[in-house]
Amino acid sequence: MWIKKPQNNINSLVTYRKSLTSRLKRHNLFKIKLVSNKRSSITSYEKNLYGIRARNFFVRNVLIELDNQPVIYAKTITQYKHSRDLISKLKNLKNRSLGSFIFNKSHYKRSDFRFQQTNSNNNLIKILNKENIDPKNIFITRLSFFDSSSNRILLIENFMKKINQYEL
Repeated sequence: MWIKKPQNNINSLVTYRKSLTSRLKRHNLFKIKLVSNKRSSITSYEKNLYGIRARNFFVRNVLIELDNQPVIYAKTITQYKHSRDLISKLKNLKNRSLGSFIFNKSHYKRSDFRFQQTNSNNNLIKILNKENIDPKNIFITRLSFFDSSSNRILLIENFMKKINQYEL
């Protein structure tokens, strides 16, 4: 179940509205690891979250690491038929953050966050297992949209317990 506000004692990084990676870069050994970056189908659950019953999506999965430890697994989803320019920019991000172009474009508006305490998504579990990450290390999932007049981007960020060692 998605909620609008997480529990009171949550790490301030989890509720930070601006570029999270710009804050995390201050710490030692910051790294974005590209897991996948391709045209792909998504689960029916993710389609419901996205709000459109399309077949083709562009999906980008990354692991954000601090001190050689994963702290966030992030999934970016946009409908494939959307702007070729947007898809091209997402493909060319490689190991750079989504925020490196989203927060520089004033025509994207970020939605309010929704939070979920646990995420038992089987696809997520498979990806984390491939990366040798125990899915039980996820303590909260954050969902938000970036909307412009012609594009919609769904961002799902899964925060690992390790993030609690860091602050803004």
